[in-house]
Amino acid sequence: MKPLTVPMTTALMAALFCAASLVLACAHAQQGDAVTKQLAILRTQAEKGDALSQFDLGMAFYSGKFGLATNYAEAVKWFRQAAEQNLAGAQYNLGCCYARGQGMDKDQVAAANWIGKAAEQGDAQSQYNLALCYVHGEGVAKDKVQAVKWFRRAAEQNEGESQYNLAMCYAVGQGVEKDAVEAAKWYHRAAEQNVAQAQFNLALCYEEGKGVKEDAVEAVKWYRKPAEQNYPDAQNNLASCYSSGQGVAKDWVEAVKWYRKAAEQDCTEAQCSLGALYVTGQGVVRDDAEAVKWFRKAAMKNSHRGQYNLGVCYQDGQGVPKDETEAYNWFLLAAAQGNQGAKQDVTKLERRLTSAQRAAGQQRASEFTPPQISLNRASQIEADGNPLTDLRAKAETGDAESQDQLGE
Repeated sequence: MKPLTVPMTTALMAALFCAASLVLACAHAQQGDAVTKQLAILRTQAEKGDALSQFDLGMAFYSGKFGLATNYAEAVKWFRQAAEQNLAGAQYNLGCCYARGQGMDKDQVAAANWIGKAAEQGDAQSQYNLALCYVHGEGVAKDKVQAVKWFRRAAEQNEGESQYNLAMCYAVGQGVEKDAVEAAKWYHRAAEQNVAQAQFNLALCYEEGKGVKEDAVEAVKWYRKPAEQNYPDAQNNLASCYSSGQGVAKDWVEAVKWYRKAAEQDCTEAQCSLGALYVTGQGVVRDDAEAVKWFRKAAMKNSHRGQYNLGVCYQDGQGVPKDETEAYNWFLLAAAQGNQGAKQDVTKLERRLTSAQRAAGQQRASEFTPPQISLNRASQIEADGNPLTDLRAKAETGDAESQDQLGE
């Protein structure tokens, strides 16, 4: 649940109207002369002012169908003619072309204007994108209340991403009064449509008893669904359920399986937990070198838990040659993020390291550059607060409070 930076992400509308059957038939025609004839009929109807034919001809130019070369300028020409006849699909497509600068100069104001026209006609996809325009202030002034209005209109038409975003608005009190019950309700509606973030947040609601009655079994149910869609935070939380026996029978092998899936997607929580299981040999054959591998991956992404555990490995010579200077380096980095164990070990090491070793460790720590975090663009709301979210974006940038909440 992190911000999306570009609202125009959905594909242009195609085959929304009955006339689109003509496009489909032509696209599958085997004979070149038949295709040419169908195209000629379509063009003739478009030139006579038939809006649906204009829309379809625009799609043909946009997608390069009927043997036509892709030509965004021609596509825009026909979308515009249909849009001016109040055809919602054409208005939306014209807005997308303005947003992307396809066939014309990019113009976010014009994009929002045309998408707004389609939204006013009740098109859910347009309503969703118009809401995003208001969230990010693209083509319109930022307006959280207007964003909620348009998310709601699309959500009431069962548009899943809008339901998820409306839930987020209720969860954080953005554009609407905070309401955990309403948030859970809309998460549930989006979750039923297989929106992974909504399923994950609904699981959190059940785990924490926010907006719904606390129910560990339901939490596991909803963690599993996005986990099976390869959503790393859900995989990590499902693994935690298996390791703790919360809502499901304790099963270390299953825990390792799901931690590994999340770890391979760079979830630092999972990398640390998987490393710890390699140390203890729970659910997997003990392997200190493999533990170091996963601790290092998390440490390099600025996880203070990973940095501390990697420091312990260097301090004890566990999975790597013993190197107290290198241990000091990692303890310093973890301590700087508030890790209490690391703070204690920094003090202990400083008592026995030489001044040269301390200087070398401090130099290495000063040269460490945390990676730039690329936010997950599948989420849309820029939350003022962050309840019911995975917090990982803040945690991975070094925010100690968020990391503590994550257990890193």
